[in-house]
Amino acid sequence: MEGTVKASSEPRRLGQLDSLRGIAAFCVVLHHLVWLWKDEVLFDSTDRTREIAGIIFQPISAGHEAVILFFILSGLVLSIPAIERRPQTYRVFILRRITRIYFPYLAALLLAVIGSSFLFGNVTRSVWFHQFWTAPVPRSLLLQHLVFLGSFNMGVFDPPIWSLVHEMRISLLFPVICGMAIAITPLRLLAASMVVSFAFCLYGSHFHQVYSYLLSSHYVAFFVVGICIYYYSGWVRQRFAGLSHKFKYPLLFLSLFFYLYASQVLQADKSLGRHIDTELLGDWLTCIGAAMIIMFALNSGTIRNILLKKSMLWLGEMSFSLYLTHFIVILALVHLLYGRMNFILLLFLCLLTSVVTARGFFIVIERPSMNLGRKISRKL
Repeated sequence: MEGTVKASSEPRRLGQLDSLRGIAAFCVVLHHLVWLWKDEVLFDSTDRTREIAGIIFQPISAGHEAVILFFILSGLVLSIPAIERRPQTYRVFILRRITRIYFPYLAALLLAVIGSSFLFGNVTRSVWFHQFWTAPVPRSLLLQHLVFLGSFNMGVFDPPIWSLVHEMRISLLFPVICGMAIAITPLRLLAASMVVSFAFCLYGSHFHQVYSYLLSSHYVAFFVVGICIYYYSGWVRQRFAGLSHKFKYPLLFLSLFFYLYASQVLQADKSLGRHIDTELLGDWLTCIGAAMIIMFALNSGTIRNILLKKSMLWLGEMSFSLYLTHFIVILALVHLLYGRMNFILLLFLCLLTSVVTARGFFIVIERPSMNLGRKISRKL
């Protein structure tokens, strides 16, 4: 791909997908706040009560599901230049990935390291919350966070960054993955990537030393799903236009069910869990729903118009910053204010402060980093 086009070629912008990413990032924030609420307010409740609460709040707090959506969207957006026959050179692609993801990641990691150095210890009744910022972190673990090597605790500083480790690893190979998809057709590559993923679901737990790398191979498949969605978007658009409203509404409902609940239904089967990793297998059910939701965003005029509203685009613009920084805000505020104010008000304060912080981080860190990547790539 080296030297094929000018470095300035830009992928076509699909604003509704930015908004979709923003909604998903906001759901990740709510996911963590709801989890903390359940552990604190429902501390003495039965497991059944906590499960019911999780089901009720799932539509607004689908956290892991959002990550699967992010991976699919990344595969879709990154494949646009190649599918439209104006691919970037490899060095330009990597430069922009570094400035788009890695530089903001480093800034967020710095904030998390500073926070965890001064604010640590057990402050709530939540067992889940006490996995983070409980003690000063060894320098060796910080080094692993910088270079993404080995299987390590990715959540000790800023839990959401676990997905960025896989995103960066896959990004290094994405031009090759996309090139293979176009060469042999995306559906064939999807079939091959599904085989790899299902093999990992069956046997991945036996390979502890390289588990993290194998997990990245599992997530590669969802990037390929994104490639497929854009590659076959014309065919999908024609089929979608021929559907009646009576069929579209049930299809949308089915999409939301698969995205929100199908994985949970699968994981409820304890007998199946003895033979295969149902959580990872459930990612595929989530993927079906996420892919269908993306197709609705691309082809439904009503949904597209909603997603292109200014408020939605504003949220989508800073979605990455919100994803990167919100847990740092939650950890800091809970450590500082827990027991000093009403807990529910504290959660609302965390939500509001997360949005404000994300906007500031976008303006000060993320946007300048993206602009730097564009400026340098034009000179290559």
